[in-house]
Amino acid sequence: QLSQEDITAKAIACGDCYSLVISSENDLYSCGHGDLHGHKTKENINKLKKVEIGAKVKAVAAGFTHSLAVSEAGQVYSWGNGGFSQLGHGDKKDQK
Repeated sequence: QLSQEDITAKAIACGDCYSLVISSENDLYSCGHGDLHGHKTKENINKLKKVEIGAKVKAVAAGFTHSLAVSEAGQVYSWGNGGFSQLGHGDKKDQK
């Protein structure tokens, strides 16, 4: 159990300076380095905080500076550094 909210982790992924956790309720949480964690802020997060993507999550991956999540419905969400078009948004823009 993760202490601050009694979150039971179902899956985890670790990026360069951040972590992602899928809870047993299929909610997505993150902590760590500013722009990479999905909270639309440059602030570093020092404890798990829920990432609001509008869907329950069944899988997650963390790259060096970007993240992807797959919803229960199969939708793909991506955010972070887009400098090499790795987010799949059709451009090289960073996404929060």
